[in-house]
Amino acid sequence: MFQYGYSLTPQSSYGGLFGQVYDGLGWYVNARSNFKFNTPTELICDKDGMVDGVIPSYSGNKLMSHLTATAGFMWDIAEYYGWDYSTLGFYVGAGYGMRELQIETQDNQWVKYQPTSHMGFCGNLNFFFAAINDLMVVSVGVTTINFQYLDFEIGLGFKL
Repeated sequence: MFQYGYSLTPQSSYGGLFGQVYDGLGWYVNARSNFKFNTPTELICDKDGMVDGVIPSYSGNKLMSHLTATAGFMWDIAEYYGWDYSTLGFYVGAGYGMRELQIETQDNQWVKYQPTSHMGFCGNLNFFFAAINDLMVVSVGVTTINFQYLDFEIGLGFKL
């Protein structure tokens, strides 16, 4: 399944999900990224832009990286209970997530903006249903990183 994620910061990410369901119960693996990768930096600023008590001269250039990878449990409720509607359920899982904003200074150094940079636990909850004569699957849901950052996501895939 192809997936698209969006946050209100604004930020977008793309990725995919692969899962398997048998008799209504199954598993999945999922990964999304914006495919932008930050440079290593030891400089960190606070919400006021201060690094070690000093405000650097910022160039205005920003770099945002985003990555989530989760795995978990799928439950196709319709298949599990034998309903005529063949695909309707949810998936829930956990894994690792990272979102980091860096701002460039006038002297070409990158500074990590700590207030909106998060990494660690990642969890997601999505609902899915069949579409177009039960050939496609649509999903909608949310992903969080450390319960401090939230992505809304939609997915579109094919049943194999």
